[in-house]
Amino acid sequence: MSAARGGAKGGQATATAGDDLVFAFLRAVNLGRVNKVPMARLMELLAARGFPPTRYLLASGNLVVEAPEADVPALRTELVTAIAEGFDVRTEAVFKTTAQVAELVRGEPFRSAGWPTVYVSLWDREPDAAGLEALLAEDYSPDVLRVVEGAAYMGYSATSHDARLTQALVERRLRVPATARNVNTLERLLARFAPAAAG
Repeated sequence: MSAARGGAKGGQATATAGDDLVFAFLRAVNLGRVNKVPMARLMELLAARGFPPTRYLLASGNLVVEAPEADVPALRTELVTAIAEGFDVRTEAVFKTTAQVAELVRGEPFRSAGWPTVYVSLWDREPDAAGLEALLAEDYSPDVLRVVEGAAYMGYSATSHDARLTQALVERRLRVPATARNVNTLERLLARFAPAAAG
């Protein structure tokens, strides 16, 4: 990667034009004592490796990279390699553009209909067609699922902890790397880093 100015903590960042910004969502990091990737140290590591300016929100692996969408394949390779070499953690990164995240937030269908907790499963590769069909065919009552391009909304009537509808099930059916975020996190990302897109 070409040299660039260093990353910063999310709270110290300023908004960036949406066309030059992508979001990277890390899969399964900082789960209690498992897969520890300290975000501040990751920012330092990425800056030292010449990664584009990068910021973060929360410890769950929500990164904001100042780079165009065309750079995503190279960004993905460098990011997962840096984490493997720097922290001995094997992870995946799902990338979304500002416009894609904004559309997911605007299109969220469940909270206004009475489901208090909504997660969004995110992927950016082509899902298995048969697995997608099987996922859509299942009954998750009292919880609900809606699939859109590159994502699935998962609405929970209470808690997701003992639900049949899980991120692991989505990933298993679709056979692609995927990771889930509360829709509130997506809203916070837009508000902090791309307020114009948040509307």
